[in-house]
Amino acid sequence: MRHRRRLFIAAAALILLPVSLVIAGYIYILPRAQSNVSIVAEGPARHPFLPEMNLMILCPSKARQMGLCNIDERLVHAKYTITVSPPPIARNPTVTCKVVLVPEPEPPKAMVISNITITLVDKSSEFTCTHSRIGESKFEFDVAFIGDPDDLELTTHYMLFVMVDYDEPLLSWMPLFTRKVSGVGIGDLCLLGFHVGRHPPPGTAESESLLGHFPSCEAALFWQRQMLGLEPSCEISACQWVGAEASMLSHVTVHVVDAYGKPIQNVTVSLNTTFCCWLDGPSPSWTVHSLSETSDSDGNAEFLVTPYARYMIMIEDVVFSEITAPPPTASTTITVILT
Repeated sequence: MRHRRRLFIAAAALILLPVSLVIAGYIYILPRAQSNVSIVAEGPARHPFLPEMNLMILCPSKARQMGLCNIDERLVHAKYTITVSPPPIARNPTVTCKVVLVPEPEPPKAMVISNITITLVDKSSEFTCTHSRIGESKFEFDVAFIGDPDDLELTTHYMLFVMVDYDEPLLSWMPLFTRKVSGVGIGDLCLLGFHVGRHPPPGTAESESLLGHFPSCEAALFWQRQMLGLEPSCEISACQWVGAEASMLSHVTVHVVDAYGKPIQNVTVSLNTTFCCWLDGPSPSWTVHSLSETSDSDGNAEFLVTPYARYMIMIEDVVFSEITAPPPTASTTITVILT
């Protein structure tokens, strides 16, 4: 009887060994599975129009000295909801984050922009991230600023990458064999120096919005950086070229083509202009306009703008051109090559 049992065990081992090797080999060459990770900002500090962006207020010492904020107004935590699809099978998946900033590109020497390369600067050491699972597929995700709040250079726009990794069983009846599953979601974080709505530009009504009446994080930051001395202020010298031309309108055409020069239709192009002008009063001030147009059959998106100090062209939130120059007397065309 013992002899037969040994023969049976040996035979079973000979059968299971190649099966195990086949399964193991299959798992070895199996590519890493991907999951979809989406990020939504939560709380009263979220951006009014961008669901994935949250805002913080650092209230640096210079802003306090200028009476623009006090330490009680600091807001150095941001909350997000992370949704993973399909829901992770693992009870405790690994959730990590990386916070990076996209530096402003140098003004191009030519009006043709091709093969855009954006260098991401890692600023994760200035933040910590924690999470807790609140549902089968949802996580509560908190980002805390731990850097120096008096460092004015940290007031800028950041991108938040959230990585979710876990192992899932390859076969429900054989949990021994698993495969790696991972996903990455992208959110945004805007670090302001002070509450814009409570300290708005001259001639602008107060509000409870952290961005005030500015349409974007970049526009609010540009104005704040002037207030805090990081950008040239809008002095009369900056407005010398806004004189006889102040009543003129300039035509800016963005020509969108592919790598072969063929026009691309139905591309949404955004043009943000920041210009220096006189409003109601003797002192000049910066004014921000945001415009959006769709390219026509010839690949052209046309804008009619007032004189500006600089303008920024964006397609799907990617900056393709940022120019600092006096306005054209009549018109200008910028060709953007999408590769």
